[in-house]
Amino acid sequence: MDIPKLIYIPKAQYSSQISNYDGLIVVFNYSESISLKTSILDTYSKEIFDQFKIDASIGKNISIIHAESAPGMRIILVPIKSKFDDTDDVRIYGEIGRKFIERVLEAGIKKPIIYFATEPKNNDGNINKDFINFKQVTLLGALSGLYIPLEAREFLNKSHDIDEIGVMVENETEDISEQLKIVEAYQEGRQLAQDIGGTSPERGNPLQCAEIIENIFKKTTVDVKIIKEYSIIEKEYPLMAAVGRSSVCVPKHAPCVVKLTYKSPDQTKVKDNLFFVGKGVTFDSGGMDIKVGGAMRGMCRDKGGASICAGITYIAQKLALKHVNITAYLGFVRNSIGSHSYVCDEVIVSRSGRRVLVANTDAEGRMTMGDLLTEARENVITNKLYENAKIFTIATLTGHVGRAYGPYPAAVENGQAVKKSVGRTLQDIGQIWGDPFEVSRIRREDYMVVKGNGITEDVIQGNNKPSTMTNRAHQFPVAFLNLVSCLDKHGTNSDNPIAYTHLDIAGCYGKVPNNWGLGEVTGNPIVAIASSFLK
Repeated sequence: MDIPKLIYIPKAQYSSQISNYDGLIVVFNYSESISLKTSILDTYSKEIFDQFKIDASIGKNISIIHAESAPGMRIILVPIKSKFDDTDDVRIYGEIGRKFIERVLEAGIKKPIIYFATEPKNNDGNINKDFINFKQVTLLGALSGLYIPLEAREFLNKSHDIDEIGVMVENETEDISEQLKIVEAYQEGRQLAQDIGGTSPERGNPLQCAEIIENIFKKTTVDVKIIKEYSIIEKEYPLMAAVGRSSVCVPKHAPCVVKLTYKSPDQTKVKDNLFFVGKGVTFDSGGMDIKVGGAMRGMCRDKGGASICAGITYIAQKLALKHVNITAYLGFVRNSIGSHSYVCDEVIVSRSGRRVLVANTDAEGRMTMGDLLTEARENVITNKLYENAKIFTIATLTGHVGRAYGPYPAAVENGQAVKKSVGRTLQDIGQIWGDPFEVSRIRREDYMVVKGNGITEDVIQGNNKPSTMTNRAHQFPVAFLNLVSCLDKHGTNSDNPIAYTHLDIAGCYGKVPNNWGLGEVTGNPIVAIASSFLK
């Protein structure tokens, strides 16, 4: 699905562009003393003033007024009601962006101009640093409101109703064209993540998820490798193979691994080698530790981590970034129930050679990612990338993270990632891009509960309770992943430390619906990750 083209319109060209557009959206900071006097709005001052006189809701709600000489004879007033202080954040712009684009569609507007008439300034006249990206966040919010899920597009044969959006700013001191290029790339990557993550169990089975990815990268510089042979998966990724053991008998439900490689067009400028491992569980029944009491509902959305990894790779190639190489390992598998299901009490030898005692088949996410994480570590070692490597696992892993942080993702770092401020970077940059992060720490207790006895097993996968009923249940799985991949050998005191961070995105990847439906897949936190490490 294409997105609307964002076109920068300098103020000096506005009058010549009026006939090409059919609505002027004015985004401004509302206060009781608002005058809305700018060079662009002076032409419409009488219409705006007259509307203020007859409608007390102007400045409080989104309003459309008639102005004969405006684009499409329509001005849409969009007030931002905030003190721009510690009690608010830049997400208010993203939220209003989504609201006004919905109103624009209702009005039948097809080609609007978004005009940023004011800026979120402090009392000293400077832009509040936490709101510095207000324009980009507004545009991302508006574009998110135009997204139509993949299956809806296919069934309705429908695309979005807006093909182009003009963008105009009162303060033209910045490189707006470059900002728009980044926004477009972020949105396209986010839509790819939504397309993959939002599919139903059959449309989004493992092989079809791989096909979506293969098709989107066909005409790009990204190398795509898909491993479909179960015999290879059994040998190379035995933990993931165990999860897919019961589903492999249904050909369309068989697991697969997708590897994506993006290489900088100028290897002399590479500063970071980023490795992403994504959980792509296309449906999670819980396996033999079956989800009960309705807990299985929505489990087709358990492939968010893999979808985010694909989206991040897409953004990198779209921007033709020179300072990063990216390798992504996506594990797509269905956790089915059957006579061949893996069960608790099994001991499985992982890719790293460490023996895993299975405790709960509903902890399939860490099983899916464990051997892929080992391969990422092997890649770093083989190519001696210790200094500039960052490894991430990304997954809708636990309900616990939602209990702990509500609608926010959590970054859980090893010691070397803490030293490199990976989590802090996500938290600080995500804040100013309207995609907030929380940061958790792995503690010694997390290692204690998953460490095996060393005689019959080396690592214990988990316990037999749901994560929402377990203490530190979004932290100890990271200790498991550290141990099962042998990343524990690459801590800060080792000769070759490797930075590893797990991102649990279960709280932010989807929205809870108001009805009995499945709700919206947001594609978050792709903006926070991209703005932190692809900048």
